[in-house]
Amino acid sequence: MSAEFKPSTIRGELNPAGLRFGIVVSQFNSFITDRLLAGALDALQSAGTAQKQIEVVRVPGAFEIPIAAKKLAASDRFDSIICVGCVLRGETSHYDVVVSETSRGIQLAQLDSGVPMILCVLTCDTLEQAINRAGLKGGNKGYESGLAAMEMSRVDSSIATFFGVHNGLAMGSIYEAGSEEQKQKWLPPMARFEKIGCFGLTEPLVGSGASGGLMTTAKREGGSWVLNGQKKWIGNSPWCDISVIWARDVADNQVKAFIVENKTTPGFSVEKIQNKIALKVVQNGLITMKDCRVPEDHHLQVGTSFRDTARVLRMTRYLVAWEATGCQMGAYEHALKYAQERLQFGRPIASFQLVQDLLAKMLANVTACQCMVVRTAQLHAEGKLGDHHAALSKAFTTAKMRETVAWARELCGGNGISLDYQVARYFADAEALYSYEGTYQMQNLIVGKAITGLSAFI
Repeated sequence: MSAEFKPSTIRGELNPAGLRFGIVVSQFNSFITDRLLAGALDALQSAGTAQKQIEVVRVPGAFEIPIAAKKLAASDRFDSIICVGCVLRGETSHYDVVVSETSRGIQLAQLDSGVPMILCVLTCDTLEQAINRAGLKGGNKGYESGLAAMEMSRVDSSIATFFGVHNGLAMGSIYEAGSEEQKQKWLPPMARFEKIGCFGLTEPLVGSGASGGLMTTAKREGGSWVLNGQKKWIGNSPWCDISVIWARDVADNQVKAFIVENKTTPGFSVEKIQNKIALKVVQNGLITMKDCRVPEDHHLQVGTSFRDTARVLRMTRYLVAWEATGCQMGAYEHALKYAQERLQFGRPIASFQLVQDLLAKMLANVTACQCMVVRTAQLHAEGKLGDHHAALSKAFTTAKMRETVAWARELCGGNGISLDYQVARYFADAEALYSYEGTYQMQNLIVGKAITGLSAFI
C-alpha cells in the first residue's frame, strides 16, 4: 500500500500514541536523506508522537538500512521501525520488499520479528531525479557533481582528487576550450575511463603567478606545435593517457592549451614525485617536454588566452569546496565514533565537556560549509556563478576543513597520528586540498578585487 507521507497516514495505519519508533537513516547522499528524515519526523510529531518516543540511528549507506532495522526490531525497544534512504532503481532488491516510488510515500512491511516497518525510501533512476524528488533544485549538474565529489572525499580525498583532475580539469578543459570535433573525439572515451587525463598548468617556478606568465612555451611550426618546458605536481600524469598542457604561445604571448598523448609523443617524459604526506593514492608527476611536437588538431581551438584557463578553474575550484566539505565530514564522523568508543575513567570520552565542545565546533564548520556549497550550486544553476563566488567558496571551506581535521586529530590524542584510526589521513589530505587549485591567499585576492573594484595582484 502506498500513500503520501503525512500525519493522517501515520495516524490511520499505526495509531502512534504511546508507540516507540526507531528511525534508521542512511548518511549517504545526506543532503537528500536529511530532507526525507525531516519529513518523517514532522509526520510523526504531528500525529502525536512525543520526541522521547523517537530514536534516530544513522548508518553509512542505504544497503545497511535493512540490517540495522532488523537489529532494532530484535532489541524489543521499539514498536515500529522507519527506514529512510535513497537508492537507485535496481538496488532495491537489497530491501526484500517493494519500495515506494513517491518522494514521500510510505510502504508498510513486516519484519521477521513481527515488528511493522515503514519504508520512506526514495527510489529513482538517476541522482538528478533523486535531487528533484527530494525537493532540491534539480536539473543542475553542479549539484550532482558536487554531491559526488563530497561523498567521495568523505571516504577518501585521493579518490575525489583523481576524479576531479580527470573529469573536472582534463575533460573540463576540452569541454571549455575545444572545438566540437575535439569534444566528440576525446570526451566520450574519457567519460568511459578508456582514456585517463591530467591537467598541466603549475610549473616548478610558476604556481600562483600562472596568469602572469608561464615558462612553458608553444611555437607554431607548419602544421604542428613544438612544446618546451616543465609542469610540476600534475596529478595522474605518471600513468595517464593524455595531458592537457597549458603553454605560452611565443608569437602572441597568450596562453593556449594542447592535448599531448603521453605514451606516444617523442620528447615527453614524466618523473613520479615521491615522499608525499598527503593524497598518497594520487600519483603526481614532474612533466618535462623537450621539443615535444603535437599536431594542430591537438591544439584546443577555442582557447585563446588565460581567460579560458580561468573558466575551467572557476568550476573546479567550486568542486574543491565540495571536496573540502566531504573531507571534514569524514574526519568528524571518525572522531565522533572514536569518542563514543574510547573509554577513560570508566566511561566514553564523548561524555566529557571538552570533547563535546570539540565535536560541536566541528559540526558547526561542516554545516556552514554545506550551506556554502549549496548556495554556490544555486548560483551555478542560475548562471550567476562568478570567479569570486568560486574563490570565496574554496577559501572558506578549505580553511574550515583545516580547523575541523585538526580538532578531530586533537580529539583522538596520540591515536590521532596513527592511520589505524583514519583521522590522520584526513588531517594530511586536508593540507593538499587547502593548497591546490589556488592558495587561500590568492582566492581572497580574487574576492577582494570583486568587493573593492581594485586589484591587489602584483
